[in-house]
Order: sequence, then C-alpha cells, then structure tokens
Amino acid sequence: MEEESATTCQVTLLSVSLRVNQIGQPTKVQELGYTEIPEDMFMELLRDISDRFTANTYNVLNNNCNNFTNEVSLLLLGQGIPQDIVDLPK
Repeated sequence: MEEESATTCQVTLLSVSLRVNQIGQPTKVQELGYTEIPEDMFMELLRDISDRFTANTYNVLNNNCNNFTNEVSLLLLGQGIPQDIVDLPK
C-alpha cells in the first residue's frame, strides 16, 4: 500500500500600497501570516470567488485588487488586510 503524503501550501500574503516609486517598487509590504490550507482547497476557494473578480466586475473604488486580496486573506487566514489598504482608492 502506497503511503499518501499531505501537501500543504504555505502562502505568505502581502499587501502593497497603490503608490510606487519611480522604478515601480512597492512603498509598503506587510506580512499577514501563513496558512496551512492545502493547495487544492486554495484553488477551489479561488474558483468560488472568481466570478466576482473579473474584468467585467472590476471597479477601481469598490472591487479592485485590494478587495480581492482582502477576501483571499479572510479565506486563508481568517483576517483581512489592513483597512487602510482596502480604503486606498477611496
């Protein structure tokens, strides 16, 4: 009988400011934590939310990359990204 190995996906979630310097580097990077959610479950979570984050649903104020990162962080870590990052476009 072959032994099955559990694979976990360690994901470091980072939030970055919308502001960049002249060469395009982030002005802020913040480590949020680690997850032990398996990669296949992570991919399923992404599929579940993918219809809310498309080119057609994009809104610079209310449905942008920071909102996506916030939702993924909630799913993986149980906490969102800092509210000041979510609110940057407003």
